[in-house]
Amino acid sequence: MHDPKLSRVLPLMLAAALAGCTVGPNFTRPAAILPPVWQTAPAAQAPSDTRWWRSFGDPVLDSLEARAASANPDIAAAIERLTAARIERGQARAAGAPQVEGQAGYSRERVGTAGIASVTQTVLGVTPTSTPPKGVDFDLYSVGIGASWELDLWGGHRRQAEAAAASVDASDAAARGVRLSVEAEVARTYVQLRGLWDERRIAQAGAAIAEQNAAIARALLARGLATPIDLAAAEETVRSLRGDAVDLDQQAASATRALAVLVGDTPDTAPFDRSVAPPPRPSRPARCAYPPRSREHAPTSSRPRRGCMRRPRRSASPPPISIRRSA
Repeated sequence: MHDPKLSRVLPLMLAAALAGCTVGPNFTRPAAILPPVWQTAPAAQAPSDTRWWRSFGDPVLDSLEARAASANPDIAAAIERLTAARIERGQARAAGAPQVEGQAGYSRERVGTAGIASVTQTVLGVTPTSTPPKGVDFDLYSVGIGASWELDLWGGHRRQAEAAAASVDASDAAARGVRLSVEAEVARTYVQLRGLWDERRIAQAGAAIAEQNAAIARALLARGLATPIDLAAAEETVRSLRGDAVDLDQQAASATRALAVLVGDTPDTAPFDRSVAPPPRPSRPARCAYPPRSREHAPTSSRPRRGCMRRPRRSASPPPISIRRSA
């Protein structure tokens, strides 16, 4: 006897059973335990322009960043990994869709009749003609089509599509991280290289002053106004500053090669023309700028106001030579 209640309950029971057999649980994003701000620092707003290096106002740095974005091998590899993840996501989504296959073919066939006359003579007793009949040509077409659809009863295809989509998100985040790391490394290496050039210039100027001091020490020693110890100290300062200049040249060469690799060039290629690099021009603080007033109201003293005192710069010149008179 057919029970109408059982016919209504049976589909629900079957659907519940199929839902319980789904492959794997649903993904739940874990909650990250992070403070709202870093220690006691105020919350900072993200800049509207992602090209943060433009705040330096250096056209050479802007050019290097653009070249690194288009030719850096690490960024190119990250983009290829992201492209591969997107292709896998497309394949995973297509696996649960209906599959349609089709094929078509064409061929031209020819049936020869040269041997038919000998067969008919033997079987039927027909005398063959002197000219055998020609062959027969014909075209052969073939068309086929098929469709299939695998029902995702257990959710396997759906889980694969979800995993592929998560892999795309991870690859995208990794690519953005690689791009940001390369941008920061290009800016850091460029600033380091410019600093090494400035230090080299200062060391060279200090070595020139030290050589002058050594010449003075020799003249004083010849007149009995200095001791050999003073001359040795001055010459040691010259050698030390020259050694610093050589060390700075080596560091600058290493930074130049690293910067060339970051922008996608060979290590032996100069990443940019040194002659077009803008010289360092430190801007005056806003609090030290005098308000726009007439010339007669301008301060007459050359001494800066309170709060605008300049920090004494370290000089690479050697210490003054002490002169000792012999008794």
